[in-house]
This record gives sequence, structure tokens and C-alpha cells, in this order.
Amino acid sequence: MAAKILVDIPALTERVKKISKTFKASSKPVPPVDDYENPLRGFVGSLVVNAASQEKSHWARAGIRFVQTSEFESCYSKLFASAKVLGKGEFGKFMSVRTDKCITGLPPGLKRVGIKTEYIKHYYHPNQSPEGVRNAFLIAKKAAEIGVGPKLYDLFVTKDRKGKVLIVKISEIIDGKTWNDTEWDTPKQQRAAAQSLKNAIQKMNEAGIIHHDLHTGNVMIDKSGRVFIIDYDLAKFVRDEEASDIHEFNESFPDEYEAVGIMSQEGIRYVYDKLVQEGSIKDTVSTVSTVSTASTAVAVAKKGGKRKTLRNA
Repeated sequence: MAAKILVDIPALTERVKKISKTFKASSKPVPPVDDYENPLRGFVGSLVVNAASQEKSHWARAGIRFVQTSEFESCYSKLFASAKVLGKGEFGKFMSVRTDKCITGLPPGLKRVGIKTEYIKHYYHPNQSPEGVRNAFLIAKKAAEIGVGPKLYDLFVTKDRKGKVLIVKISEIIDGKTWNDTEWDTPKQQRAAAQSLKNAIQKMNEAGIIHHDLHTGNVMIDKSGRVFIIDYDLAKFVRDEEASDIHEFNESFPDEYEAVGIMSQEGIRYVYDKLVQEGSIKDTVSTVSTVSTASTAVAVAKKGGKRKTLRNA
């Protein structure tokens, strides 16, 4: 029977934070190393991602504010008590809550708003990078301005008591149903709604937005019959759509599917090697084979008809 390994994750996380601050990226390209067979390195990678995401400076570079845990919980704990879950997806859940004076910047007269909470994944994902989150926010704001998406009132990052980082978005609630849940009185009514959706898509595309996740669950029909397109987490501005493809022609250009800085393969290997050298972790065949909770996180992103593997180490 394999031996159990106990890890003081909070203590190890603090060491990761301190070591991370000493990292300096190489000026020359670093050859990638396939660490898929090293789950311990994958585990360290998840700690690096979590530690970096807890830093205000990590989000400040994209102009995203970081709210203290105490400030967040004092307001949202009472809001979540009356929350109604309206939807769930890959990047979190969307809830309806009663408005409260602790939520600032809302237009007067609103009784309820929508709150989307999204935990940072334990591996790097471009849509959860500061730039990716900011980009999705700007796209959602633009969609609201042209009348095809709900209004987005606020965006910030915080962490819960367990140290898990959350992205929080506050938006308008569309009083209606998703396309998938709408019951049509007549085929003519459905065709009219489909035409409205086609017009909304055209308007969205003319504004330079490609949604990338358009399905019947991301289209809302309000009680007046108006069509809205929601959930812009995977959306892109047209100007950025193929810009990152230049990496395929010359690797000196950035690849959006690869992290930079401490979250990069180089950064994670740096932290891992330091932890091994100081004895905080032990890199042995026995360790690697028995750490069952330290699996390397892998996500597959579809881009331009190709599938790319994202890994945290």
C-alpha cells in the first residue's frame, strides 16, 4: 500500500510566495520541458498560480482592483443569503441577489442585480489572466453599449477565507429566459426571435466582437421579446483574433496559451527547484508515485481549428 504524504499547504504556499519574488525571467527563450509525468511539479505549479493570483500587483497591471477578504465578506455574505442561482458554466455561477447599499455604483431603483463568481483555476488559463479578465470586461461593456448584452456594473478580484481567489462581476439581470428554456407560442414567433438574434449577432460583429461561445444557453429573451447575448468570458475583439498566431511563424512573439513571468514553465521550475534544494519538498520516485492529489492540470483550448494543451508546469 502506498504511503500517505501530508503537506502543510498554507506553509508551503508562503514559501512559494517568498521564492516567487526572487524570480527573474531569462532574457533568452527557455526550451519547454514536458512535466506531464511529474505530478509533484504540477502540484507546485498550482501553488504558484494561486500565490501569484493573490497578489494585488498581479491584477493591478491590468487595472483590476483587489478587494480585501474582510471587505468582501462583510457585504456579500448577507447578499448570498438571498441568492438565487440562475446559471452555471465553465467559468463560474451566476446568481441573482437583492441590492444593498454596500454595492456601490448601481443606478437608482434596482431591486436585484446579478453576481457572477468565478474561482481561479489551479492552472494557467489565458481567460483568467489579468489581461484576459480585463478584455472580457471591456467586451461586455461594449456589448451593453450597443444594446446586445446586459449592463455590467462592476468587476473586481478577492479571495475567500480559505485563500482561494475569486473573480466577481456585477451586472444587470435580464428578466426573461434563455433561448433553450423559452416556450414559443407559434413557429412565427420563434422565427421572429431568430431574426432578432441574427441582427444582434451582426451588430455585435460590426462592433468588432466575436463571441466564441454562442449557444442557446447564452441567449436571453426578455418578457418583451427582446433578444440579448450574454456571457462574454471567451469573447475577443476582432483586432486581437489572430494576432497571437504570429507565434506560429516566429516563437519570439508571445503565445497567449503560455503564461509569462512566475506562472510560466520557467517560473514554476524555478520555484520547484528552490523548494527541492532547501528540502521543503523531496523529489524522489517514491514521492512522485504516491502524491495522488498533485496531478498536473491540463486544459485543452480550441483555437483556429487546432487543439493546444495548456499545462501548469
